[in-house]
Amino acid sequence: MASAQASPETPICPTCQAPLALGANGLTGFWSCPNGHGAACTVTAAYGHVQDEEIRAIWQASAQAQPGSRACPMCGHPMVEVSVDAAAAAGAQAAKVAVDVCRDDELFWLDAGEVDQLPKSAPAAPPSAEEEQNFAAIRKSFDDAVDEGIREQHHGLFDRMTDRIAERHPAFTGLVTHATYRSAADDLDADLHPAEAPPPADPPPAA
Repeated sequence: MASAQASPETPICPTCQAPLALGANGLTGFWSCPNGHGAACTVTAAYGHVQDEEIRAIWQASAQAQPGSRACPMCGHPMVEVSVDAAAAAGAQAAKVAVDVCRDDELFWLDAGEVDQLPKSAPAAPPSAEEEQNFAAIRKSFDDAVDEGIREQHHGLFDRMTDRIAERHPAFTGLVTHATYRSAADDLDADLHPAEAPPPADPPPAA
């Protein structure tokens, strides 16, 4: 049976070549091995799970690291191996974690359990009342700009349509003008030329 081929559409585990599952094992943004060998994530997806400083340190160290024995889950090329300090539990010594990195695909591979050993990203603090007000003002400005843009777009579209039709049909301009201002023109004409009183009706014939 032919082994699976690594690709961005179907990444495979570098240990057992099984197709990886996106979002499995509660790791949002990670591709996990169904056989529990580890998980892969892009550098971007690592943010929010791992400390920003740790991600930058891994990426910078990978530029000078030597190729390892594992192939990238996405492109199949050899990944480099970077050794980083793991988060030490209370009373325990800091250990080392080996992270495989593919610089071409900007991908990290971590063996089973290593994701939990890396320093975690601190949750973002909730916005202050002043920040909430600023956000609301920004949202309102954005919504107003979008509404104005839609109105200008529709107005410009109507102008372009009428200009193009007028070029092909010169009489169209007169028709549009008459249709637009007909009501006002009729009122003006009535003021300048009041209707004459009808002639008196003939008297009825004598009985």
